[in-house]
Amino acid sequence: MANIEASDIRPLGPDDVDAAIALTRAVGWNQNADDWRFMLEMGEGYCIRLAGKAVATAIALPYDDFAWISMVLTESGHRRRGLATRLLHHCIARMEARGLVPGLDATPAGQSVYAKLGFRPIYGLKRFVLERSVDAPPPPWGVAIRRLQPQDLAELAAYDAPVFGADRSALIAHLLQRRAPQAWIARGGGQIVGYCLGRDGEDALQVGPIVADHAAIALGLAARAVEGARRPVYIDCPDAQVPMVGWLGSHGASAQRTFTRMLKARSAPFDDANRIYAFAGPELG
Repeated sequence: MANIEASDIRPLGPDDVDAAIALTRAVGWNQNADDWRFMLEMGEGYCIRLAGKAVATAIALPYDDFAWISMVLTESGHRRRGLATRLLHHCIARMEARGLVPGLDATPAGQSVYAKLGFRPIYGLKRFVLERSVDAPPPPWGVAIRRLQPQDLAELAAYDAPVFGADRSALIAHLLQRRAPQAWIARGGGQIVGYCLGRDGEDALQVGPIVADHAAIALGLAARAVEGARRPVYIDCPDAQVPMVGWLGSHGASAQRTFTRMLKARSAPFDDANRIYAFAGPELG
């Protein structure tokens, strides 16, 4: 086989979505066509093509001060040739050239690889799989939980930005459009005190982000998001959020995958992990 050079890296475009979905399906990941299209619209996607088809991919999503790197995939017949590594290095270089700190969620197998590139562990998280619906309890006293509406977006983006550590209003708007039944907002004292979003995936419903001022609010939002679900639900939860982890376990959820959130050459998180109870997904930051 011919060697792949840096010059063989090409932009990943809308015409590559079918090939990209084939890669995620082959490894059992949950991303679907809507996920790929959003990431390509908002971020920078790169690939290596052989015989006109994308056989390796990587995406970097830039936010204000950092960029999330994900979807580092290689078709099974072309692995062990360094294709994914070249794409990873390309994304890192592109983002650092823009003055952004690269970040990612590493699997246990990938953590040591990323550590050698200068990525530092920030905290751990797990993907829980909930196989059944949950009845939603009444909200905490003084808090009203209702459906999230498009007219809430500006206020919600302002509430979310200091928690996430960057403006992700485009992602919030996208998720609201994608999966309105999982979109809830909590208000108390005349202001937002939490919210939840979700999206359909190839194999399961992904619930997240869940952001809230207190655990009781987060659990109320989570329960409404999964109430009536007719397929498995994924919730990516920080290890430190013991109330959410306990609530998931009490309803029969099992931990499917373990990740370590990592940032390159930085040990302090950009986000406020005390108010994040579930993430949008390892591909979205």
